[in-house]
Order: sequence, then C-alpha cells, then structure tokens
Amino acid sequence: MTLSNAVFGQTVEEAYTMLNRKQIDSSLAAAKNIIKRDSSIAQAYEIAGRSLFRKYRFVEAIGYLEKVNAFENAPLSSKAWTMHDLGVSYYSLGNYVKAKENLLKSLEIK
Repeated sequence: MTLSNAVFGQTVEEAYTMLNRKQIDSSLAAAKNIIKRDSSIAQAYEIAGRSLFRKYRFVEAIGYLEKVNAFENAPLSSKAWTMHDLGVSYYSLGNYVKAKENLLKSLEIK
C-alpha cells in the first residue's frame, strides 16, 4: 500500500496534516485506523505516538514510537522525530538514561 492510498477514508498525509494543525484526537484516530488496516506503515505508528506524546500520555506514546524503529524502511524524518519524542517521553517519566540515549540518536540521524 502506498502512502497516498486511502485507509478508512484517511491517508497518512491527512493524518500528518491533522497532527500539524493540532487536531490531536483526529490524528490519533486516523493513525490507529490506518494501523488496523495495514500494520506495515511506519508513519502511522509515528503519528499515533506523536499524537499521544502531545497529549502527555507518555507511556502509551512510547509503545507506538518504539515500533517505528522496527521498520528498516521508515523515512529518516520519522526516525528522527521518533527518537526525539522517545527521549522527551522517557525524560518526563524519569528514565534519564533512555532519555539521553534516544535524544543523542535523534541528533545522529542523517
């Protein structure tokens, strides 16, 4: 499935747009629907994780964000944002070792 294919009436691009427009609940719902239909789209996990991150639901966010790293074909921008948000999530939960590790990884992505 390509990113432009509609899934439950939503595309990854539309979910990104919702996230960028701070329509967090909508972007989260769209991402979860995309994942239900096709669990092989790394960006859907990124959007779900980043949406939860913006809602300060760090434990849930980590679950989605960690999955992005399992995708070898995930875009570098997805991996960079994922590492950043993982770092801040771990920091917010008091896990400073994992926070530092992920924040440093986000800076190494080229």
